[in-house]
Amino acid sequence: KPFHRNNDEFKALMQIVQTISGVIRHFSGPLYSNRYLRELDQIWEDFQRAWQRLEDNLVRGMRNIFHNESFIYDPYDEVQELNDAHQHHLEELLNDYRQVLAEFIKGLNIPPSVKMKLLRLLNG
Repeated sequence: KPFHRNNDEFKALMQIVQTISGVIRHFSGPLYSNRYLRELDQIWEDFQRAWQRLEDNLVRGMRNIFHNESFIYDPYDEVQELNDAHQHHLEELLNDYRQVLAEFIKGLNIPPSVKMKLLRLLNG
């Protein structure tokens, strides 16, 4: 089980996606429901794959640092640098994904007031 699932931001986004999914089931008629849910699943899968790639890169970077025999100094600086870069990439990914979800929400066939609530939820 990938360790990213313990990340708070990941969990928060997962809950939002589940909320959107519930809203779709509740408000969009049978004609739209399946198509929207398939689209949402696809968006979520793409996001998870991108997130997993970032996590894998972080793990690979850590391995490179600690398996490097030529270290004489404390590799902490390099670890910190890697973590900062990782955090930055995660933030970018989350922002991109929020925009994709916002566009998706805007296109839903649901009451405008419900759309606004979802968008507010999405943007915290």
